[in-house]
Amino acid sequence: MPRYFFHVVEGEQHFPDEQGQELAGLFEAHTYALRLIDKVLRFAPDWPAADCRIRIALASGETVLTVLFPPLTSPKRTAFGQRSGGTRA
Repeated sequence: MPRYFFHVVEGEQHFPDEQGQELAGLFEAHTYALRLIDKVLRFAPDWPAADCRIRIALASGETVLTVLFPPLTSPKRTAFGQRSGGTRA
């Protein structure tokens, strides 16, 4: 199984993953990165900047995927079938 490294990048700052994880493939690596993002947002919700991302790399250093953090100022969404704003008559 390949070893994937999950480097966090925020602007010019780089937080390297020196241990990595052995995972079956890129799908599992993507899922792992999404879980990392979820944990960061849960425990440090104000930390990630708009340009924060996880760069997934192989042991050779080759980047195989970049996963972006979601924007923290997402517009509020309405539930399907509900009208936004205004009042109903």
